[in-house]
Amino acid sequence: RVPTVQYRATIGAYHDGDYVRALRSFQSEGRGAIKTATTRWIDSICYHAMIGECHYQMGQLPEALEHYTSAVQLYLAYPDWLTHVQFRQLEPGRPAGQREQVTWGRSKRTSQPAHFRDSMLIGMGRLDANEAYRQGGVVTPPKLFGIDVVEIVRATSLAIRRRAELLGPLSKHDSLNGQLVTALSARPGPPNHWSECWIDVQLGLARLAAGQPTQARSSLQRGLLAAGQYDHPLTGVALFELGRIAMDEGNLKEAAG
Repeated sequence: RVPTVQYRATIGAYHDGDYVRALRSFQSEGRGAIKTATTRWIDSICYHAMIGECHYQMGQLPEALEHYTSAVQLYLAYPDWLTHVQFRQLEPGRPAGQREQVTWGRSKRTSQPAHFRDSMLIGMGRLDANEAYRQGGVVTPPKLFGIDVVEIVRATSLAIRRRAELLGPLSKHDSLNGQLVTALSARPGPPNHWSECWIDVQLGLARLAAGQPTQARSSLQRGLLAAGQYDHPLTGVALFELGRIAMDEGNLKEAAG
């Protein structure tokens, strides 16, 4: 499956603050990423985003921005990749009484987190290569890969957020952020599917990066729940960004909540 098992282990080194070792490991795993005849594939979104994170935490901001940008460019090369995923049925996670509680506060949210499997199948390549034979181009035989969908979505969202942070006031003039808004506004995922919550959150992040906080708020609020009832791995990201919007507007009580 992709990203690799070693990538997942390296996340632990990153959270331990061993950024030098984590950087070397992410770079090593990235060299073995899946590649087509012309470009890297979506698993490299994760490698670029986390290499960027290591540089970011060590204060190497130009290098960090370069890798975040590469992650966003890869997403824009495959904006509809979610449509090729063979999604599993959404399953409820552990009820509140069985989950670990943080020591510094208790959430007032009543929604239950869903359980997301760390591997789902995705198709890569073409079942019908006749068009490539007629018009020219690369013929890629169809394959099925096991991918960590949640991690790729998380890494994409992280790259969008960090680019906006590092670009600062220039972010709203950045062409890639404009392309992200356009691509995500087209709803590039399975229609009427619970995974639309991820597109909503990423669209909200892209609109924030493009200097559109009002539109961003609506997208982020729509993306808070999967299937209208479950918290998901980007719920916290959406809540955090909604808090930042409220803080920027001077609504500190709402932001704190």
